[in-house]
Amino acid sequence: MRTRRNLLRTVGGVGVVGLAGCSEGDSSGDSSPADEATATDGSTPTGTDDGENGGDGGMETPGTWRSLDGDAGHTSANPEAAGPTDSPSLETVYDQPSVEDILTTPLVDGDMLVYLDGSQIRAVSLSGDQQWAYGWGGSQSPLPTPALRDGTVYFPTSDSLVAIAEGSSPWSTDLPGRPMSSPIVTGDSVYLLTEDEEDVIVAYDHDGNKRFEKSWGEPQFRPSVGGSTLYHYREREYDENQLVARSTSDGGFRWTQSDFDSSTVPVATDGTVYCVKPDRNGAVIVALAESDGSAEWTSDILTDPVVGSPAVGSEAVYVATTEGVRAFQRDDGSAAWDEPYTVGDSVTGQPRVGGRSVYVASGDTAVALDRETGDERWSKRFGTDGDPGVLGIAPVGDRVYATLERKVVALA
Repeated sequence: MRTRRNLLRTVGGVGVVGLAGCSEGDSSGDSSPADEATATDGSTPTGTDDGENGGDGGMETPGTWRSLDGDAGHTSANPEAAGPTDSPSLETVYDQPSVEDILTTPLVDGDMLVYLDGSQIRAVSLSGDQQWAYGWGGSQSPLPTPALRDGTVYFPTSDSLVAIAEGSSPWSTDLPGRPMSSPIVTGDSVYLLTEDEEDVIVAYDHDGNKRFEKSWGEPQFRPSVGGSTLYHYREREYDENQLVARSTSDGGFRWTQSDFDSSTVPVATDGTVYCVKPDRNGAVIVALAESDGSAEWTSDILTDPVVGSPAVGSEAVYVATTEGVRAFQRDDGSAAWDEPYTVGDSVTGQPRVGGRSVYVASGDTAVALDRETGDERWSKRFGTDGDPGVLGIAPVGDRVYATLERKVVALA
């Protein structure tokens, strides 16, 4: 049931909005009035420039990084991002105004940057001005990451999907169960996994109207979308995790393949889905055809534990292990680099691809690698010994945005 709520009291300023105590309306779907939200002044955010680019920092950078892994297919790639090729300067985009720590990767859509802290979704401009904040409660598990599309932020609360856009009234729609994934947003739909008496995959249009709801096994982790196909892992007997392919239009079943690492996500793009598959000596990357799930290629064995899902660029597939980064050609799975890139500290997140570079986080340091050779281009340390590490990286335009414990920064 979809309800509209008149929650934002400021347009173009700083507002704090929330759903606590709001009535849901009756079963007819008519709108119902909500408790008025309180507009607050809060802390005054300041955009600062710690680098060498002058006071403005060149922050009017177009581009997108709309979800945790960049897009609906989880490719972790932004081909339009040029990124810094030389040793970059460090700019502070936004200092966290509350005592709450930042929890997620920065999301960027045009001039809006969004992140989640322990109690708020915060939207700030790339010049460092807070646009709005939304109270989400801070007690959900697993922790969802918002998703962006055309200036609208989609976020699942414990029982609802909420959409927030500056200058318009937020809406929410009831979920069939507790959300178990972050939303996946495409050009016409929003997809979620939920858990209740039945585990279901549910799809809504951008106005919150339900398109379909499908119950199927025990969905695992986040779904992904490539072309006209929706992918998700599901748990089966004997710990055999299946990859399930469905139609994005109605959720109809297409095909399955067995025995995958459900702690990762299937990565879908250009008619192929890339998955991590356990092997008795470690793991391999498998490329499967969108049409029928047949194997296109299988990589060499990765003997070190895999960190996160693969990143898929225009020519290669990049995968992080606890010891470093490896690359495989997209057309046949052969090695793309002469040698794997080895880091001094463990890689703490999956790679991100932007322009000619591959970016990885290692503790409190971001590293840029040449996409074609794997050679290190630069590394940038964000703090001193004992400081928290990098929470997330997003290459957008000519910058790489990163969230740390208490601030959002940009490398330029």
